Amino acid sequence: MALLDIRQLMAGVLTFSMFVMLMNMVKTDYFDASLTESTVGDVYEQRFPIEHLIQSYWPSNRSTHALKPCWIRPPHRKLDQEKRDLGNLRGYIIFSLTGGHEHHLSQVSNAIVVAKRLGAILVIPDVIEERSGDRRKFGEIYDIHKFIRSIGGIVKISIVQPLEISTRPLTLVRVPNGVTEDYIHSKVEPLYKKKRSLKIVTDFSTSPVTKGESNNTTSVSCVAMFEALQLKAELQKTVHSMVKKLRSSGKNSSDLYIAVDLEDDILGNKECHGRTFDGRNRCYSVHDIIQFLKKIRIEREANIYLTWNGWHNSLNSLTEIYPNVHTKETLIPDEKVAPFLGPETSVYKKIIDYYICSWSDIYVPAKFDHFYSSVVGKRIAIGEKLVLEPAELNSENGIAYISPYIWRKSHYAYSCFC
Repeated sequence: MALLDIRQLMAGVLTFSMFVMLMNMVKTDYFDASLTESTVGDVYEQRFPIEHLIQSYWPSNRSTHALKPCWIRPPHRKLDQEKRDLGNLRGYIIFSLTGGHEHHLSQVSNAIVVAKRLGAILVIPDVIEERSGDRRKFGEIYDIHKFIRSIGGIVKISIVQPLEISTRPLTLVRVPNGVTEDYIHSKVEPLYKKKRSLKIVTDFSTSPVTKGESNNTTSVSCVAMFEALQLKAELQKTVHSMVKKLRSSGKNSSDLYIAVDLEDDILGNKECHGRTFDGRNRCYSVHDIIQFLKKIRIEREANIYLTWNGWHNSLNSLTEIYPNVHTKETLIPDEKVAPFLGPETSVYKKIIDYYICSWSDIYVPAKFDHFYSSVVGKRIAIGEKLVLEPAELNSENGIAYISPYIWRKSHYAYSCFC
């Protein structure tokens, strides 16, 4: 009996010793070697220091974990059904694209959802320059044939604005970003029945980019936001050439680059003071970005793209530490400077920023606005999930730096891709 007790005691001691050894191995990062490219997608749920996340991705183990579209393409409603629903109405939905590409995506999505619900004809929009107010044709920026092919089976399309509505003022209706069927039914449809044709304007004061329950508008929104808007060939070729130049411009043989959304409007921005509801700074300065890049151990030779327009002396402190810093002006082909980077061409500048940030290997936002959330959605769609927020610079917890859209999988894009 005594011998049995001794054996049990020894077994207990050995078990406890193994447990202590296991805990020490975790504490001393024994399992770091297992954090390979196959686990990058799952690392968000683990509390490894941020340098382990970077090492697993930068540079040799980089792997794209692309998701696949999981929406079901919505069928086009038959004309006789539309007549029964809306009393033989056949009006038009008019809208314009304003702001940057991130706004265009939402505006297109809202317009298609509204037109689909009402059985209306969607008129191809024009594009309005933010500063000058100049109007551009849709086909100057986007592939109009791709747009028609993508949504032609969902709604009826008119390439030009019909004469019958171009000669009279249209009723303007503001709809929230991510408009719902209930909102359309209660707020928009009564006006449509009365006026027949409406001009839709998207209100961005609220931006529902978080994942929600699937509904009748989800698949329509997915097509609109992730399929319909494709750059025209010339512009797409220009952006691709800029990305190629960026990847091969530095001494870093890995050809990776970091995109930092550090726009010139951050200087003197009073809205940067204070914190958001979830405790984050409203935006971050050049100094904050430098400290963050150093903290996550970004190498000096890294290629860095800034969304900054032009240059400012405050950026010199960044180039002292990271000499391979680039902007639109240093990357764009000479023959494209005038048409794409002129003083009255803000729409092109924002499109360039959007795509270079979307295709970057690491994306670091200096503020959290609609551009940020839209770029995150694009990155989710193409599998580029490494989005790092400066967060609390003294935090030792790697997950504090990962965009919550990613590690919580709460972004709207997760309703479209899986």
